[in-house]
Amino acid sequence: LYHDIENKFLAVAGTEAKQKIAKEGDSVNHNSITEQLAYLESVKICTEAIGAKDPECAALYIVRGIAFMHLKKNKEAIKDFQTVLSIEQKARTEGYEDRCADALCFTGFCQARLEQFPQSIKELTEAIRLNDKIYAYNYIRAGAYMKLEEVRQKTVLDDIPSKDLRDSADLTKAIADYTRAINLHPKFCYAFYNRGRALSAQMKLSHAIKDFNTTLKLDPDHAACLFNRGMCYQKKVRIDWMKSHKLCPKKETVGYIRQVSSMLRYPDNLITPRLP
Repeated sequence: LYHDIENKFLAVAGTEAKQKIAKEGDSVNHNSITEQLAYLESVKICTEAIGAKDPECAALYIVRGIAFMHLKKNKEAIKDFQTVLSIEQKARTEGYEDRCADALCFTGFCQARLEQFPQSIKELTEAIRLNDKIYAYNYIRAGAYMKLEEVRQKTVLDDIPSKDLRDSADLTKAIADYTRAINLHPKFCYAFYNRGRALSAQMKLSHAIKDFNTTLKLDPDHAACLFNRGMCYQKKVRIDWMKSHKLCPKKETVGYIRQVSSMLRYPDNLITPRLP
């Protein structure tokens, strides 16, 4: 997505600046210098072009903002993306809404990195309103919703497999966004994987396993997916064993339940989970 947008904005950049970025940027990237130095050079080139004679060229700000983003300089990146929005909304040339949507998406992405999740969701929602055909917008917003729930739980979802979060509104929104991203990009394995994680946290285990299976078809070596699918099977085992014990209590069943409960990190004093 980054490179597609860089190319799109470079297409409307000033000829001299565009040639300089293409020439010097490519020379940096193809001389085995670290990627970080390449982005630092991109920042330098764009800054020189902006200062020389193109202070109102949105393309230079978007390219520099993307470079800042890769360098993890999120605040500087946000400032550049906001400048892009100001220039584009003022000029209102053909296709400006799509370019504004890109800038909003990147702003939301950087805000999420800064853990400003409500602001991130707001920017991404506006990006989707302007252009609802870009899968990445929904994917990134879904991630922000997931992070909101993790902040609420004070840990990442994968570290609390015993949690039953089926009532989480943010996870429900994340699942809807991942689904939209998949509809737009049916072979996007990360959307399947992360939707599976959200479904697993909501105890929708069969649906989660289906998503993990699809992820593994697209990426057979996805280690985290294999782990999370295994956790789903363990959750299903525990539910069946709990039902079995409820119908016919046996001491040995309690032992099995304690073993799988330990694996799923249930507290020692919590034997009975919330059943579907």
